[in-house]
Amino acid sequence: AERLGRNEDAEKWYRESLAKDPEDSFGISAYADFLLDHGRPQEALTLLRGREAADNLLLRLVIAEKRTSAPELELHRKMLKERFEAEERRGESIHARERAMFALEVEQNSKEAAELAKQNWYIQKEALDLLVLFRASVAAKDAAGMKEARDWVQRTGWADVRVKKILDESVR
Repeated sequence: AERLGRNEDAEKWYRESLAKDPEDSFGISAYADFLLDHGRPQEALTLLRGREAADNLLLRLVIAEKRTSAPELELHRKMLKERFEAEERRGESIHARERAMFALEVEQNSKEAAELAKQNWYIQKEALDLLVLFRASVAAKDAAGMKEARDWVQRTGWADVRVKKILDESVR
């Protein structure tokens, strides 16, 4: 529903899903992304507070805190950055998408975000991975990242109103 632009339906189904399993971190994460994408960071904060143990939820909390200038931002930003640094020291890259989102949304380092988004894209190709690749590549003016994403959309026939909006805005 979200990919089709049916936002009322998408929200209804996110809520129904979370009512059935309120601890589903993937569902919480997806709904938080939905709220953040629709300019509702305060609602995302309410959804995410107290869920700092999961890295994917902590990331969205930090983004919501940044957008609302919440006083806990610096504490949570530092906590998440330390987790990413520990991952690097272990030689892991399991959170490349989250690291790209952090670089783009929190650190406002679009070049690093684009590089991380491309690394992630080579590993996995979920809807959010494509959005992050597009968003980071546009912000960094990274032609290679944009081409990679555009070519994949064209090859697969991927349909998503969020992607279409990014593509439309990037050619202006």
